[in-house]
Amino acid sequence: MGLLNKLFGGGTQLELKLDVEKVPPGGTVAGSLTLTGGKKPLKLTALKVDIVSVLVQSKEGSSLPSIDIKVLSSNIVAQDRDLAPGSLNKFEFRYKIPEDAKPDATYKVMASADIPG
Repeated sequence: MGLLNKLFGGGTQLELKLDVEKVPPGGTVAGSLTLTGGKKPLKLTALKVDIVSVLVQSKEGSSLPSIDIKVLSSNIVAQDRDLAPGSLNKFEFRYKIPEDAKPDATYKVMASADIPG
C-alpha cells in the first residue's frame, strides 16, 4: 500500500471506541468515531455505524454450524463533509439495540467511511 499512498494520498484512519463492551437487547450502545484526514483534502460522503447480530448454532446431524447474520441497525453519523489533510474529526453516536434481538446472539458494532477516490 506504500506506492498507492504516495500516488493517491492515503493516510486516512477511522477509529471506533465504545463506552461499554457488552450491551443487552433493549440496551443502548454508545461511543465515538475519530476520522483522521489523509495527506490531501478529501470528501466524506457518509460515515456509517452498523449494529450486527451474529447467532451461531449447532445443527443436528451436521459438523457445520448454522450462522445467522443480521444487520439490526444501520445509521449515518455524518455525511457530505470536507476532510482537511491530517484533521481529527470526532463524532459521537448512541443507538438502541432492538428489544426483540436474540439474547444468545453476539452483537458487533461496525463503522465505515465512504470516501470516493
